[in-house]
Amino acid sequence: MKQKLRTLAVPFAVANLIFLTLHQMDAVYWKEWEMVGIPLNYEVFLFITILLCTPGIFYISRLAKSKRSGYIYSLIWSLFGFIVPIFHSCYFMIQDLRFRAPLSIFLIYIVGIISLPLLLISLDGLQNSVKGKVK
Repeated sequence: MKQKLRTLAVPFAVANLIFLTLHQMDAVYWKEWEMVGIPLNYEVFLFITILLCTPGIFYISRLAKSKRSGYIYSLIWSLFGFIVPIFHSCYFMIQDLRFRAPLSIFLIYIVGIISLPLLLISLDGLQNSVKGKVK
């Protein structure tokens, strides 16, 4: 059963990366950097997003080979996925009007939903890598 769970790692990781990237694209429209008072413009924000998302391709290839480093990256990305809905929920509670479009809300919460199974798969992969079952 657990081996079957690990075969789902790549599809969940790809979905997580896609939805996180789509959320970041949406964040440019809503000027997310202004929500936290960071003095950026959209070019810098996009550049930072590219720097953060590009390693995702590397980690998915490592995950496909059941490498320990792939599960470590997967764990980190799943934690990023939990931060997104928590962060935005806090801003929703203080009545910030950004990210109120239905698609924006969908992207925020689908990232969190996909991150839960990815987190469990990552923890299982890391646990088995310690036992020597994963390379």
